Amino acid sequence: MSDVEDEKDNMSDASYEDDDASLIDDTDDNDSIAIEGDIDEAEIEYEDLEALEQKVQEQKKKTTIKTSVLNIEDEDMDNISVSSSVSDDSSDEEDDDEYVKRFEKIDAHMKQEHIENYHNTCVQKNYQEIATLSVVVRNERGEVVDPFHRTIPMLTKYERARILGQRAKQINNGASIFVKPHQETIDGYLIALQELEEKKLPFIIRRPLPNGISEYWKVKDLEYLHEIAY
Repeated sequence: MSDVEDEKDNMSDASYEDDDASLIDDTDDNDSIAIEGDIDEAEIEYEDLEALEQKVQEQKKKTTIKTSVLNIEDEDMDNISVSSSVSDDSSDEEDDDEYVKRFEKIDAHMKQEHIENYHNTCVQKNYQEIATLSVVVRNERGEVVDPFHRTIPMLTKYERARILGQRAKQINNGASIFVKPHQETIDGYLIALQELEEKKLPFIIRRPLPNGISEYWKVKDLEYLHEIAY
């Protein structure tokens, strides 16, 4: 009986040992499973962090790109506004210049018309025109038949006084004379009288008419009825 019990005890001990070994193996397996699970979770968490960091970096890049685009757009808008303001200013200046030029033309035209209509004696002609207009055309009998010389071909006393005074002033100031003075005359007025008598007075008389035109007469073409005394 004792042998049988001993065998039972040995068998029970062996079974206990087997159970303990299986328990140890099970715990080892569980521990390995738990560790593997922890590693997988850590790897997952690490991968999630990398993905999150990549997303954050991408968002930062997008944000910087957006801000740069916004800055560029702002600069473009500023440039556009500046260029538009400059173009507006230049267009305003061009309009002002055109207005000033147009006004100057109108003003000059109005002045010219006003002078020609109300102050035609102030309009000066050049020497060639005056020389051409002062040519008197006569017929065979010596009568003036020129349409540009309608007034009487006589030197008035007012014209005589004016030209003698002007010519005497010129001679007294050293102007050249066109006659040989009588009896060594040195008075400019007497020399001017002698030039008038000999028809060598170098003057052209302008006679304004009521219709706005003027006649030009050379002194030598006019007759005078005044006695010349020396």
